[in-house]
Amino acid sequence: MRDKKRIAKIVKLLEEAWNIVPDWRLGQLISNMLGVGHQDVFHPEDEDWEALFKNFIGQNKKTEKT
Repeated sequence: MRDKKRIAKIVKLLEEAWNIVPDWRLGQLISNMLGVGHQDVFHPEDEDWEALFKNFIGQNKKTEKT
């Protein structure tokens, strides 16, 4: 069984990423994070998503508008 604690951790990262670009829709955020071309959203492990969110946040945090 997967660790339930991962859910809150990933949701918190999603919230942090989305707050950087609050005008984007959820699908737009995910699509833009994944980049150009066909991207699989079903098979990546939660650790992959966590790394993707952290990378997006790290690259965009300094340009966040308040």
